[in-house]
Parts: sequence; C-alpha cells; structure tokens
Amino acid sequence: MDQDPDSGPCGLGDLPQEILLHISSYLDLSALNALTQLNHSTFALLISSLYKLDAQQSSQALCWAAIHNHAQIAHASISAGADVTTVSDQAHLIKGCSPLMLAAYHGSLAVLSLLLLHPDTNPNSRDRKYIRPPITWAIKHRHAPIVRALLKDDRTDPNLQDKFGDTALMTAVTLRPEMIPVLLSSGSRVDPRVSNTQGSTALSRASQRGIDVDLILASHLRFILNGDESPAHCQHVFFYAAISGQLEIVEYLVTYFGDRLDPNGVSGSAIVNGNATANGNGTINGHGHGNGNGHGHGHGHSHSHSNGSNGLHGRGAFSIAVERGHRSVVEYLLTWSKTDPNLSDSWKHQCPLLVASMAGDEEMVSTLKNCERVDLLNPDVAGTTPLHAAVERNHISIVNLLLRGPRVADVNARNSSGQTPLFIAVLQDHVELVVVLLEAGADPRLKCAEGLTALDQGVQWCTNRKATMVLRDYMLKL
Repeated sequence: MDQDPDSGPCGLGDLPQEILLHISSYLDLSALNALTQLNHSTFALLISSLYKLDAQQSSQALCWAAIHNHAQIAHASISAGADVTTVSDQAHLIKGCSPLMLAAYHGSLAVLSLLLLHPDTNPNSRDRKYIRPPITWAIKHRHAPIVRALLKDDRTDPNLQDKFGDTALMTAVTLRPEMIPVLLSSGSRVDPRVSNTQGSTALSRASQRGIDVDLILASHLRFILNGDESPAHCQHVFFYAAISGQLEIVEYLVTYFGDRLDPNGVSGSAIVNGNATANGNGTINGHGHGNGNGHGHGHGHSHSHSNGSNGLHGRGAFSIAVERGHRSVVEYLLTWSKTDPNLSDSWKHQCPLLVASMAGDEEMVSTLKNCERVDLLNPDVAGTTPLHAAVERNHISIVNLLLRGPRVADVNARNSSGQTPLFIAVLQDHVELVVVLLEAGADPRLKCAEGLTALDQGVQWCTNRKATMVLRDYMLKL
C-alpha cells in the first residue's frame, strides 16, 4: 500500500515519550547525547537523563562548564549528581584537574562561585604535573576575582606549595607583582614566611627583583605582633627592611627586638612547608592532613637552614644599605653599638666606605667619614683603600671629601703593589686628581714594589699623557 505523502517517514522524534525514555536507558553517553540533540522535544525530554548519565560516568559536562564559565550547565550537572571532586584532563597545559581548578585556571568566576557552595568541593586540590593549587593558577593567570573568591572560603589554604615549593605569594612576586595586594589584602591568612625549595621567601625574592616590599614587610610585622618573635624571623624582617630603606621598621625592630638582631649578619632563616607532593585526590603526602573527601591543607612547617642570602658574600644589612644608598638607615645604624661599620665582605674584602667611594656616592661617603668608628684606610684584598678607589674612578668630589676635614685619609697609603693613589692618578691620566693629591701632600718620591716612582711608571707606560707631564713639571720644581 502506498504511504500517505503528507505524513512523511516516521522518525525517532515521533516515538512516544515512554519509548524514548526506555531507549535512552540503554544508550551510552555519546549516543544519548546525539539522541538529545535530535530536536527541541527530545532535548527537553532527555536532557535530565543525559546529565544523570554524565554524572554517573565522568562528569564531563561539569568540567566543560568550568572551562567555559557556563553556570547553568554546571548547576544542572551538580543537581544531577556530578562529582565535584572528579579529576579531568580536559585542559591543554595541565592535567589532573578538578572542576574547581579548571574554573580557577580559566577565570570562570560564576562556576567557581557555584562550586564553592558545595560541601564536597576541595579548593586545595592540585594538578598532577606542577602540584599547584587553584589559587596559585589564578595568580599566574591574573584572575583577581577568582583569588578573592577563593580567599573568602575558609577551606582555602593560600600557603600551599607547588613542586618547586612556591606558594601563591611567591608566584605573584616572581611572575605577577600586581597580584601581591590582592593576596595580602586578605589579612594574616597568607604567610609570607614560607620559603621554597631554594630557601627563598617572598620577601627575599621581591628584594632581589627590585619589587616594592612594603606590603610584604607589613605582613611579616603582623606575624611578629601576633607572637612570632623568633630571632630568625626578626632578623629576616630587619635585614630586608634595612636594605630596602624602611627606616621606621628598622627603628621599631631595633628598639623592641635589638637583642635578637645583627646589623652585620645576613637575612636569617625562614619557615618552610614540609612537603609539596600530592596524590591523585589532592591530599598532601607526608606532613599534611586530610579527610576522606580529599581535603588537605599540607601544613607541616619546619625551620629551613637556608637564609636566602646566596651571593651576598657575607655582607650584612648595614653593608647592603650603604651599597643601595639608604642614607637614613645607615645614619641610624651607625648610632647602634652593634654595627661594625668596617666589616668587609668575604669575597673582595671590600668595606662599606670603599663601596661608597667606588660608587661615587658623595652623601654616603660623607656620612661614613663623619663617624669616628669608620676606618678611612680599610683596604680590600688587593690593598686598595677608599682613596685609591675614588682616584681610579676619577671621583674628584669623593677624593676631596676624603682629604679634607678633621679626619683625612692617608694620601700616601699603599696598595699590595706598593702604589699610592698618585700612581693610580698618573696611570689613569686623571690630571686634576694629580694636582689635588700633590696639594694634599702626596709624596712623588715614593716607590712601588718594582722600585719605580709614579713618574717612572708614567714615563714607562704613559709618556705623552698630560698627567705624566704635570707630574714631571712638579718634580722639576722640587
């Protein structure tokens, strides 16, 4: 019999709803998804079944919603029983991510806020490769609203470390300095004392990179006021306050904790978390604590023996404050009997006055010279005195400072080669300094270790230079 041309073929969408529901119960996820997309009627009928099946198998819908910030799909998926602690590899660059981590990574605030309402959500889960928690990924990708939302949740531990030992704060210091205020505005929950596997703290890293340390120092001070008055912590804060020119903090620490501080010492040790590894559920292996849902906070603080001062060559807070030109801090520390203003570094044995003279810092040289405890002749490993250094670099104002006033440098001091500053001025052809040194009493008849005078060396190496000729004319008048 011929089919009625107006009726058309009978498709799946024309089947009774009871039959469609029965069929859907035998389909896998991909087949059910295809059937759901057949038309509006099948979508309305089967979408709940699709979410339930997805929740039973993989919770892919929730992960997709987290990536694309689709709150409606996320809500439907959670309502259907999706596992908010499921682990997905849907992200391109990181693997083993929970829906919350995907939301934090992609900046999906609406979905993240929805997930945080769920009691089983773990805001401290980690990815498999970098072992980073959601808050650190949010910092790395500049998602400030995500960071604020996570910090408002009491379950979030902002001090968790990744596989390098870096916390969210350390990541902000290293990669995203503009995110530091976002983290530290949360109060004392962010712990700046935590150091990474290299022994660096956020404070030491920020100072090394020339980043403003005011907020980090303030955070450290909160911990001191709240009871962490250990010598190591106080020294750490004092050191970086001094080398950053924070006079008020230096004065406060010296006044109340001076017995625990060393202005000649390095930065002191910091607190470090014990273990940064995590298992598939995001709990911390080792010193962490967690429950059956995979919530882990990973505390297990221990004291690190690293002071984060590699490359300082034994230079203490005072020496570096001099080098960085923080005159107010230097003036204050010079009044403290604990300060050794002549302490040399462990590499070239350069004292603070020598460093300031080399740099041509007239104000700093004046400050140091006016302190009776400062040795004006303190040489480095090559016997170079501050006057030698200033002459070599043609710092005329520094030379005049060192040679005038109630306390003056020895104009005839010798380096390890037996050369006086006059030798250096002649060999460098610093004509004006030759005159200044001679007027200050430099003896042109003195000989170096080779048995030569400054004029002899000038004739040997710099015959036609003006400085040699000036010295020759001076000698002829003797």
